[in-house]
Amino acid sequence: MRARYYNPDIKRFMNRDVLRGEVSLGLSMDRFAYVTGNPVTFVDPLGLDAIQAGKRKGGVILIEKRHLTMRRI
Repeated sequence: MRARYYNPDIKRFMNRDVLRGEVSLGLSMDRFAYVTGNPVTFVDPLGLDAIQAGKRKGGVILIEKRHLTMRRI
């Protein structure tokens, strides 16, 4: 797995995302962005997909997966 390094001083990743974006999801085309620019709603623990967390059902937190690429990994 390849790491992406974040510089908090300039508030940017220092290297591009290895995954290319999808044209239908315009914000995914920015390879320096994190979870299509919405880190409050989404997380990306493996660096592969934006995952929406925090929905509760019966005390269990559900996780939804939002694919950012059509390419199989």
